[in-house]
Amino acid sequence: MILEDLKYALLNLYCSDGINPFLEHFYMSENKLLATCRNVILEGRENGIDVFFDNSLYLPPNRLEYLNKENTLKTFQSPCSAIEYLHYLIRATKDVRFEMYHYFIYKLQEIGIEYESWSFYYTNNESLEQLIVNSGISNIKKNKKKLNFNIHIMFFKNNTCQMTFLPEEPLWNEGKACPDTYINNIIYYMKKLNVHHYDDIPLNET
Repeated sequence: MILEDLKYALLNLYCSDGINPFLEHFYMSENKLLATCRNVILEGRENGIDVFFDNSLYLPPNRLEYLNKENTLKTFQSPCSAIEYLHYLIRATKDVRFEMYHYFIYKLQEIGIEYESWSFYYTNNESLEQLIVNSGISNIKKNKKKLNFNIHIMFFKNNTCQMTFLPEEPLWNEGKACPDTYINNIIYYMKKLNVHHYDDIPLNET
């Protein structure tokens, strides 16, 4: 039944962009359904639906640095959830700001960082060119130990980002900015940071 529901949902998606099909490849056999767009693969079977970015295929026109099958693979039981994630990954292949956001969230988990609260929003959204993707996380634990500060990060179209540490109850102008703007260096800084309180973070107030 999953495959039958998925088939009709993907048929609608295939035809959603007028004469130009949304999906590059759409195939169904007796026990498997396959759909692809911009190296994002959806593989459906009756026991579940896998969605992932396959970096072993040809690359989309814009060079992608951060997405691969390991950090994008998710399995769903709901066709609707699988298609929403398919859309999300396709967006990440088209815009480095969303690509970096996905990679950052994945790497936090990999280095033992968990969080209970999360925010996501745009700033400078008068134009797509200038748009900044923002995300904040709070109620943070690292290796199961509570961290008494929050994190705010901005992702820019030029493949840079800016991460700022904030007190749990900040004044409007409080914060300590990570000096590096390259995403992997920021993640490495987070991995090596061995403090639990905002005042102990070895950076100057901005």
